[in-house]
Amino acid sequence: MQKRANVYVDGFNFYYRLREMEWHPYGWCDFRKLAQARCPGYEIGLVKYFTAEDRRYPEKIGRQRSIWWSALEYSGVKIFRGEYQRNEPYSEDPAEQGGKWREKKSDVSLVVEVLCDSMDRESGFDKVVLITRDSDFHPLVRKLVAPPFDKQVLVLLPPSKSALTPAWLSAEGPHVTPYDLKLEDLKKALLPRRVKKPGSEEYVEKFHAWKCAEDYHGEQAAKAREMPTRR
Repeated sequence: MQKRANVYVDGFNFYYRLREMEWHPYGWCDFRKLAQARCPGYEIGLVKYFTAEDRRYPEKIGRQRSIWWSALEYSGVKIFRGEYQRNEPYSEDPAEQGGKWREKKSDVSLVVEVLCDSMDRESGFDKVVLITRDSDFHPLVRKLVAPPFDKQVLVLLPPSKSALTPAWLSAEGPHVTPYDLKLEDLKKALLPRRVKKPGSEEYVEKFHAWKCAEDYHGEQAAKAREMPTRR
């Protein structure tokens, strides 16, 4: 029987790490394809994405819901929504006056889903693919590789200006494999520019501000194919 891997994505950690590196156009990611490239011989099972509406930027929430979240759902990803709240009355950062913004519930939801899936015998998967660089998940990783779960864990680390593998992963033994995602990995795992809803002609299209060089090359090639051939 072919082994299976489930994928769990810390959405905010992934996005803001890419933004830090100015790679955010490559956040239009096919997480199934990204995981499959690092899991040869495995079937990719569930893909779950944990996020929240970024209430600091109300003008972006509509695009987040109608474009990005729809693209994920059309590609078979299940989305779990947390909350983005101000939880402190004061911040030295002028952008956060009135309270610091913090994502709430997403990390807890991720932990709960991983553990519940791991306890469900019918789910029948062998490896957890965790996409995050957040050290808060260290206790989860330790729990997963120990009895009664005994899972293999692949941690796909979103890019960082620090090239060092996080210390919380460096001593976890042979059942935990950390991998630093590179720009080439993301380029090979882009969703199509247009993502169609299964069983429908409805689709969402990548927002123009998110487009990368590969998108423009694809558009130029499509236009060239549509041009009549001169004789």
